[in-house]
This record gives sequence, structure tokens and C-alpha cells, in this order.
Amino acid sequence: MESKIFQPNNKNILKASKILQEGGIVVFPTETVYGIGANALNDKAVEKIYAAKKRPQNNPLIVHVENLECARSIAHFSEIELFLAENFWPGPLTLVLNNSSQEISKKVTAGLRTIAIRVPKNATAISLLKTFGKPIAAPSANISGEVSPTLATHALDLKNDVEMILDGDYCEIGLESTILKCGEGKIDILREGSVTRKNIKKVISFDFPKIEISLQYSGKEIISPGQLLTHYSPKSNLRLNVLEPSKEEVYLAFGSKEDSIEGFSLSENKILTEAARNLYNYLRLADEMILEDPNSNKKSIAVAPIPNYDLGASINDRLLRASTLKR
Repeated sequence: MESKIFQPNNKNILKASKILQEGGIVVFPTETVYGIGANALNDKAVEKIYAAKKRPQNNPLIVHVENLECARSIAHFSEIELFLAENFWPGPLTLVLNNSSQEISKKVTAGLRTIAIRVPKNATAISLLKTFGKPIAAPSANISGEVSPTLATHALDLKNDVEMILDGDYCEIGLESTILKCGEGKIDILREGSVTRKNIKKVISFDFPKIEISLQYSGKEIISPGQLLTHYSPKSNLRLNVLEPSKEEVYLAFGSKEDSIEGFSLSENKILTEAARNLYNYLRLADEMILEDPNSNKKSIAVAPIPNYDLGASINDRLLRASTLKR
């Protein structure tokens, strides 16, 4: 079968743009995870994303744009929202804004009056956005609820539904973007990511010293992407905060790992950025050891304790959601 993975040269960027123009869907890299993208103005194209991912229709999508100017053409920005965009874009931050566009598909926003937008910090993603010339709706390129892709090969889970996968090698960050929603005198963190509460507080402290920053997890009503309580899950059961794994567990260590223990170290030197970058790939590899090796005695995955501050809190958020899926 012909490979659907292509290098992101000019020829293939043009080919991907043409697929989007014709209502198709493509996978492309960002600095966070790989996204499955469609023309955000095209209802039928956006429907293909939901179908490919088996994603609930009430779970809105993040719209990727080339720059702040493009974002301002489809959404209203308050003073604090504009300040955040100017300081964190391009980068791994999504803002939930008041939608001002009649052209964006209502399927992208799941019928909400708000729209989730970000400007990615990835050369291939920006090149595709510039070439295509329109907003691209793009959630992570995986089956909904399963482990996000940080390598092009991970996106082969969707090979029967996408026409093209642009290969950007390893995603630099490896966790989905931070999602913020601003209100009167406050910033709600709807999903933690590599832009941490500490980062946000440092940036706004001088210009907006009275703004409160709080974590807001999903209630019954979904108001943005990234709020599902079960998500990012490997196929195997997952046990957290484990110091001594059993012989039937594949172990994801944080720090050095004894040679006798089967598994991987998220970061030998306990560096949180490295652990975040490795997390999803190692969850996938652990799954393969359990499910694809007929001689394996492994039955589940165990993960070492991760420090619960800064980026570690975002890693723990993903692990907690991954471990709550009932099987």
C-alpha cells in the first residue's frame, strides 16, 4: 500500500493545501501534537474530522490560524485576551474567544458562540496555513479518547480516513496546548499545558495585577475543546504514582530505571520538558509491549510519580484522565 507519510517540502505543502481546498483532511505537525486538519469554513470537511476521530459532536475543535491578524478577523478580543495573544503567540496557547465570523462552520464551534483559536509555533504548520490561506480546524490526530500522536507514524491510526500525513518528526513539546477563557477580572485555565499558570502570572502581573487565575475543569457542559474527563488513554490499564511496579507491568520511570525492570524512563535526569515530550510515545510503546508481543507476560502500565508543579501538573493532568477510562 502506498505510504501516506510525506516530507513537508514545498511540493507536498502545496499538495496538502489542495486537499484542504477540495474538502479533504490532512495530518500535519505542530509543536504540541500532530493535528488532523480541515477547512474550518467547510461543514462537510469538518464532519470528516469528527467521523475519522469518532469524536462527540458536542466537543468543539481548535481553529489554527497563521497570525494574530487572522485571528482578529474571526473573533473578538478583550484587552486581556489581546495581551495574552501578543505575548504567547505563536505558541502552545489556545484562547476561547467570542466568535465574530459567520463563515466559520458551526460544526467547528459545536454551536457555541465562542471559538477556540491558536497560532502554532511550527514551521510546517505555518507554511501550510500560509499556503492554504484560510483557518484550519485541527484537533489531535488520534481516535477520540486515545493517546495523542507526537510522531507522524502515530497518525497512521487514521490512515484510512486521511489523504496525507506531513512528517514533522518528533513534536517539540509533546502535550496539547494550554486552553484559557477570560472573564471579568479572571482567567480560567480550561486545560493545562506547557504554558503554565506560573508563566501566565509572570506575564500579566505588571499590566493586569488584579486578574485572578484559576483552574476550571469540565462540569456537565463542555465549553471548549480539551475538557473531557476521560482522554489520552492507552489501550492497556494504567496505574499511577508507582514506585515499585509488579512483574506484570511495563514501567514508565521518572529518573533512572533498574535494568531488570521492563519499560522506559520518561527522563533519566528528571527534566519535565523531556518527560512531556516522551510521554505519549512511551505510552504507545508500552501498549505495544503488552498487546503485540505474544510472549509477553505484561498486562498493564505503571507510571512513576511526577512532581506536581509547573509542567509536571500538566503531565499529571493527562495521566489522570488517561487512567480514569473504565474498561
